[in-house]
This record gives sequence, C-alpha cells and structure tokens, in this order.
Amino acid sequence: MLNRITLCLLLMPATTAGGQATATPAPPRAAIIAAARDVLQKAHYCTFVTIGEDGQPQARLVDPLTPDADFTIWIPTNPLTRKVDQIRRDARVTLLCFDTATSSYVTVLGRGGLVTDAAEKRAHWKADWNAIYPSGPLGTDSVLIRLTPFRLEIVSESRGMIGDAKTWRPLAIDFPPVVQDKPDFSGRWILVSADPPGPDVPRAMTVTQQLVSTNVRGEAMTPFFKDITIERETETSTRSETSWLGVNGGVVGGIVGSIPSGGQPTWRGHHNVMWDGTTLVFEQGAYTGETYQTGVWSERRETWSLAADGRLHVAIASKSSTDPARSIALVYRKP
Repeated sequence: MLNRITLCLLLMPATTAGGQATATPAPPRAAIIAAARDVLQKAHYCTFVTIGEDGQPQARLVDPLTPDADFTIWIPTNPLTRKVDQIRRDARVTLLCFDTATSSYVTVLGRGGLVTDAAEKRAHWKADWNAIYPSGPLGTDSVLIRLTPFRLEIVSESRGMIGDAKTWRPLAIDFPPVVQDKPDFSGRWILVSADPPGPDVPRAMTVTQQLVSTNVRGEAMTPFFKDITIERETETSTRSETSWLGVNGGVVGGIVGSIPSGGQPTWRGHHNVMWDGTTLVFEQGAYTGETYQTGVWSERRETWSLAADGRLHVAIASKSSTDPARSIALVYRKP
C-alpha cells in the first residue's frame, strides 16, 4: 500500500507558487530504452501473451534473452507448444516484465516470429536454457521466438520513469512498424495455386522480416529490414532458412582452379538477396569452371512481390548445365 501511495504522489503534476500545473518533460528516448532494458534484466521471468485460436489472449511465464540493440527480444520454447501455432496464426504478441524489487514494469507490444535456423539460434542463446533444452541451440527440441517491438511502455519510480498522473498512462515510445518503400512479407501464407504443381512446392510458408529502427545507442534511425526467415512446408518436410537482406556473397571449395587428386572438381558458389524496387530477389548458383556458368553449373532465381489484393506472388526460375530451364509460378494468401 505504501508503494502505491508513494507512486500516486509522484504521478501528481508539479505546481508553481500560483497553483498552476507544470509539465514534467519526458525522459530522452535513449534513457527510456536503457531503463526498460534494466527492468527486463532484473525481472528475469516475464509474462508472454499470444492470441488463442478462439481470439482469447493466453499468457504464460517465459525466460527471455536480454534485448538486442534494436530491442528485439528472443524467447525459447518447445516447438510443440500452443504458442508456436498461435504465433503462426496471429503474429501479435505482448511481453510484460515486472521487477519486484523496485515495483517497476515494462510492456513490449510487437510481432512474433519463429526461428529454427541453427546459426541464428546459436547467436541468440544463453547457457541457462540448456537445463530445459539439453540439445542446446543446435537441437530440434527448441525454437526461438523473435519479438520485434513496435511499442514499449514503462513505469519505474526508482528510474525516474513516471507516467501521466491523471490517466495513469505509462511512458511509451514507438518503434516504426513498417518500412514505407519496402513490403513486409511477414505472416502465415497458404498456397492458392501452383503452375506447375508438384510435391516439392511449399503448401504453406511462415515468414518473418526483422525490422531495425534504432542504432546501437538506442537512438531512432531510418528503419530497414535486416533479414528474412522463411519456413517452407512441403508434403514431406519442413525447412527453415534465414537470409540477410541486401547482401551478396560467394563461396569457394578447396583451392581455386584446382582439381583434387580424387578427380572431383572444385565448386564455387554465389548468393544474392536484394531488393529490386518493391520486389525481393533471391539468387544462388554454383559452378566448377573458372567463370560464371562454366563447367558443371546450376542457377536459381526466386522473386517475391505483393499484388494489389494482398496476395504473395512467387516466381522461380532454374537452369543448369544438365537440365533444361524450368519456371514455377506460385500464388499465396493469408489465412
């Protein structure tokens, strides 16, 4: 009760000698983010809320990783839990963290994405989780939930973060939810048509694009999509991949131009994930010759674009030194 009375007194607006209320300036954005990060660290366990199949919010305790520089939050879970399916259906999530020592709380509203890529999991893993997931980040007994925030709210008397005295509305900052000139493909996609059809065509896809909107100091910056994670579900299997957006690169096996003693040629490869206007282009290829498309080679190009009706159009073109050119046109819709 004493803490509540103290907090209410501190929430009351300051007054001048004439009795006029004076506005208390809000703390800087970087200070709010730093305070929120500290509350999350001190809270340790937080309440994670998803939207159930019937529209009813469902809550449970989770052990999140300390937020990234852009305040992306990573949460491990069993891939068979309800929240995994719920995030696939509806990416809206909320995380509430309460620091009992200082009666402070932080609420993070955002979009949840599922990450199964081993490299990505290893980069966002803490040793404490191994007690629950013995296989560690490389195992299949865990999946990471990536919470990309669009709003943060905080009340912390001890950290000088006090909300509105009249409405009790907490201090809040927004993270830009969209990049204006680039589409966000995030969400669950169901196949509508495939030309031609085939067993290797994904019947459904779950996509997450990570949005970065602050620099390493927590200051606002022009937002951009950092990477895209795609989980493709075919008739026989499910696979996940994460690609950095705006990146091109290549790999070379062995020594360039060499032919190993076993007679096997040296493979070189290249990959690109780039924006072409509002179309996202994935390119990858491999060849054994000295230059592009020489020796034994293969090439694949995949483009993603959103139509005016909100449907996702995927075009895939592939060719190689041994097979004729092939193209596939896929159309997906949200559930």
